[in-house]
Amino acid sequence: MNDDRGFNEELEFYLNDLDEMNYELTSSDDEEVRRERRIEVRRRMVPFYSRRTDMYDEFFNDDQLYKTFRFDKSSLQFIEGLINDKLERKLNGRKFLTPMQQILAALNFYATGTFQKEVCLEFSEFAGFRGIIGAIDGCHIKIARSWVDEKIYVNRKNFHSINVQAICDANGRALSVYAKKPGSTNDAAMFVESIIGQRLARGDFSPFHLIGGSGYACTPYLLTPYAAPINDPQQRFKVAHKKSRCVIERFFGMVKRRFPALFFGIRMQPGRACRVIMACFILHNIALSRRQPDFDDDIAVNQF
Repeated sequence: MNDDRGFNEELEFYLNDLDEMNYELTSSDDEEVRRERRIEVRRRMVPFYSRRTDMYDEFFNDDQLYKTFRFDKSSLQFIEGLINDKLERKLNGRKFLTPMQQILAALNFYATGTFQKEVCLEFSEFAGFRGIIGAIDGCHIKIARSWVDEKIYVNRKNFHSINVQAICDANGRALSVYAKKPGSTNDAAMFVESIIGQRLARGDFSPFHLIGGSGYACTPYLLTPYAAPINDPQQRFKVAHKKSRCVIERFFGMVKRRFPALFFGIRMQPGRACRVIMACFILHNIALSRRQPDFDDDIAVNQF
């Protein structure tokens, strides 16, 4: 109740400001009309899930509930019983979600693929390429000579490395990083063996696609460029593909400029080097979310 009162007090404060500015009101309104309008605005602004604890009967019939959240009412209650104690929280703030509200929000997200749609929109705005949920490529990170199975860490450029597979969005945020394979592993084989590659092959992200270079096999879920376009549509595809794919190259450059150890090499054994690599990519995402500026160091990211 204290939370509801605090929310209503804050709302009343802003409503009074609206009154002073005559927002949606005229000077001829009497006090009773103004009071009724204030109540109506308050009723509309309070989220529906804050007005009712059990919202099944009011907002969803059985069919709508199943289509929206992929479970019926009894199953939702079963899920709530399993994890209720892990979702309950005591907050000092005025707004919070109940365990069931958190469950419904998560299930709706899982059912709609909202995140994929957001990334698709970013790529579409960037290069006019629709249905793309990420750009993929591999990058070799130099490491010390391994004490065990030394030869498998030697890549095609004849130095010891970890081949890192990464997928990023149009803004240079890491969506997936796979940093376990020795340098002799090629990009296509690494993708097939990775969890994200297996999920894409199963159709978990259908009808969306990744975009990658010619080193990958062209599949319904990973689009590669035409080697030699023979008509105008193919040429336009190649141009849009190149523009979209360049984001992964910039992505590796951003990470290496922020953490030059990835450029100059990590003088550690493979196991520890892989953990350092993963930490750098995680920190890169944190830096983006915190709006930390990029570094201007001139690093030739294509060298590796």
